[in-house]
Amino acid sequence: QAGRNAVSSAAAEKLEVAVSLLTMPGTLSLEQVRSVCFYGLPDVTPLRKIYWMILLGVLSPHTERWPDELRSTRDKYEGYINDCIDPNIMQKAQVGGPRDANAASAHSIREGRASLSESRPASDHPLNRDRQGAWHRLFEGSELFGTIVKDVSRTRTDLAFFRSESWSLPDSQGSANGGSDAAADGHTAAGTSAAATSNGAASGPGPVSFVERLTRPSSHVDRMSRILFVYARLNPALGYIQGMNELLAVLYFVVHSDPLAHDEDPLLLEAEAFFLFVTLMVHQRDFFLALDGRSSATLDDTLEQYAGLLHQRDPQLAQHLDHMHIEPHLYMLRWLLLGFSQDMELPNVIRIWDTILADNPIAIPDIDTSLQTLPTAFYIAVAVLRVPELRSQLLSLHDREEVLRTIQHFPMHDIQQILSEATQIRSDDIVARRERHDRRQQYPRNLE
Repeated sequence: QAGRNAVSSAAAEKLEVAVSLLTMPGTLSLEQVRSVCFYGLPDVTPLRKIYWMILLGVLSPHTERWPDELRSTRDKYEGYINDCIDPNIMQKAQVGGPRDANAASAHSIREGRASLSESRPASDHPLNRDRQGAWHRLFEGSELFGTIVKDVSRTRTDLAFFRSESWSLPDSQGSANGGSDAAADGHTAAGTSAAATSNGAASGPGPVSFVERLTRPSSHVDRMSRILFVYARLNPALGYIQGMNELLAVLYFVVHSDPLAHDEDPLLLEAEAFFLFVTLMVHQRDFFLALDGRSSATLDDTLEQYAGLLHQRDPQLAQHLDHMHIEPHLYMLRWLLLGFSQDMELPNVIRIWDTILADNPIAIPDIDTSLQTLPTAFYIAVAVLRVPELRSQLLSLHDREEVLRTIQHFPMHDIQQILSEATQIRSDDIVARRERHDRRQQYPRNLE
């Protein structure tokens, strides 16, 4: 009983601190916002959404500006949607046009033949290969949207929220435990409407259903797919890469976790999730480039620092992994790319993101950037490997593939243990870097 009272008291104190900070007059202290979030926010809505929006720059520290900033967020996102929907494409995809891939092909042939005999411009038909043509953009957009819908439909299918078409959240038990009540056949796509299912998330929407779902989304799957579609259109150099859907799902869920969310403008909520995702992708871009085969010098350097940190913290385990020729990127990239979202249940992912998003690398006042701390996600990765159960398993294995499988499938349940270890590793690393900095200042000709 005493233990429960202590936990309850600590939770109440944490809630009071988190609420009081946001209600203070004037400009918020970003350092205080980071500090509150770093050690975990109370599970009281909409606190987490507000804190995350501040940390990712969707809201400024100036609370009096928030109403205007939210209106601007909605208007900008609506403008981006309109920019991604060419009026010519809308005209091509009127109701009564092609409904699926087969009908689209037949329709295209008829249109192509007709263009040979009609007086309209030769470029205005589905068989035109001009990449700037409206028909090409229509089919290209339909293909991209179909790819995104496939991935989004398979995201977090254990959660009832992502399969719903309304704005209501699952009950508290479902929210905490995953709300597992999958469709009876086990194959129906999460959150897809009847129209989406008939068009086939598995085969992708036809040109008309693509435009309908893009302009009149009827489910969370549609809205999440639209966010990713708009992002890909606005960032053609990166585009859409599988895994982005996993990151968006976490942000989208947090944005909609407010019980009053169903009373808010759905487009505003979608816009909030979009801009949170855009800022997050600034930090995740290098990881997705690496996944796509485009190496990043920054990522390579950070992984090298991580390897050095693991050797310092646990030389026995580090040497064992080296002996197995298991380089950090073989298991780290997925963790970093997806923010551990495929390795933990959603409540634990959200808790760990409190710490990751609050991360503010402490820049040591020196031109040598190697004295800057690593992103917190890297310290968490070291802490995961040092979980006693996993560590002992790894040291007992001598088959490379088995070691990798063990790391990749280890259930990360004890999130508090992992975060506690990661925080200690980070603190020790900060001390070590400062000591190296001081030695550099004292003995500039002998850096070490």
